[in-house]
Amino acid sequence: MRSDGPRWQQVTPSAFAWEREALDHVKELLPDAEPYRAWSNIEFVADDGTVNEVDLMVACPRGLFLVEIKSRPGRLTGDAGTWTWRGDRTRTEDNPLLLTNRKAKKLKSMLERAARTRKARVPFVQAVVLLHGPGIDVQLDPAGRTHVYGADVGLAPRPGALPQIGRDLLCAPPEDERRQLDSTTSKALVGLVDTIGIRPSRRLLTVGQYEIAMPPIGEGPGWQDFAAQHVDLQGVPARVRIYLVERAAGREQRRTVVRAAEREFRLLSGMQHPGIVQVQDYVEHELGPALVFPYAPGTVRLDHYLRQSLDTLTVDARLAMVRQLAETLRYAHSRHLVHRSLSPHSILVVDPDEAADQGDGLADRCALRHDDRQQRTGAGHEPPGPAAGPRGGGLPGSRGPARARCPGYPAGPVRTRRAHLPPVRRATSGQQR
Repeated sequence: MRSDGPRWQQVTPSAFAWEREALDHVKELLPDAEPYRAWSNIEFVADDGTVNEVDLMVACPRGLFLVEIKSRPGRLTGDAGTWTWRGDRTRTEDNPLLLTNRKAKKLKSMLERAARTRKARVPFVQAVVLLHGPGIDVQLDPAGRTHVYGADVGLAPRPGALPQIGRDLLCAPPEDERRQLDSTTSKALVGLVDTIGIRPSRRLLTVGQYEIAMPPIGEGPGWQDFAAQHVDLQGVPARVRIYLVERAAGREQRRTVVRAAEREFRLLSGMQHPGIVQVQDYVEHELGPALVFPYAPGTVRLDHYLRQSLDTLTVDARLAMVRQLAETLRYAHSRHLVHRSLSPHSILVVDPDEAADQGDGLADRCALRHDDRQQRTGAGHEPPGPAAGPRGGGLPGSRGPARARCPGYPAGPVRTRRAHLPPVRRATSGQQR
């Protein structure tokens, strides 16, 4: 497919060489003929208000595919839920298919709404992951390989190799003729894509005095978290949580979210425990109200941290982490705050050295000793999950990072870190804490 032709639309030039190489590879595979079309580096705001980035969207006989590109040398292990990359450093993350699949569902919903006015057919929409680049040793289990593809190598694949993105998917004949994407549907898709507001991917978005970077570092029903930098003060990172307002929301619905965000800000501002990170700012934005918290880059969720480090955690280190969480929760409960959805997914772990670099006092909270080196940890709270609603000052899906005071313990060979805790809200009279 030609780069300068109408079928390949480079909506936004990629800023990463590895991503450009993967896009060029797919471009060379795709025929320059109907029904093939592609859009690279796009962004759309879904009906729920979330901002969604897509590396590549391809229309082909099998349907419409959202392709998430991953390229990181090293050994890749994992399953349907979690992947771990081991190379120069170890990194654990959610299986990228999970987030891409959510984007595909949101995109299909928007296409179906646009198609009703045009009497057009919406094709089958599927999320896939492309692993592209040298040095990737794929050791995923069968569940982790679902909808995961590799580059086309032009040779017979070796046993156990990933299916090839071109030969086995994008350029393959349809599996079901009844769901085939034909030229008529492909041409109509161009109009549908324009109607729903596909736009260039924005790497930076300004929220108050902060530039937030895409893509989000976390999301849930009604909220998205972004890493951010202060526009005037270099080296001052932040975590910005935007409480999303649905695209079709009326004025009263938006005011409801804004009032809930304001209550959340006041609630968190009143927490003076040295282990609770203070909310820094409240900002209004077109996507919805936002709260700003301190942030240490390199933060990971506890379930990811345990996946890659559990074998090295001593009993003392594990007990120390539990005690930090318990002490922070005890303080919250003493202030009539109760939490919901406490789980490893809602606990964040951060490198204490990076926390110390932020200059907000994180490093002075507590210490765990590791190989004669002081390591520090802390913990945090999340406001209520989406089911809680704005009642009692809680915002649906909101989370305010916090830190826990902790004593020193001798730890084993572990890089001790601080954690963030789950949603909190003020308890009503007679409610069990």
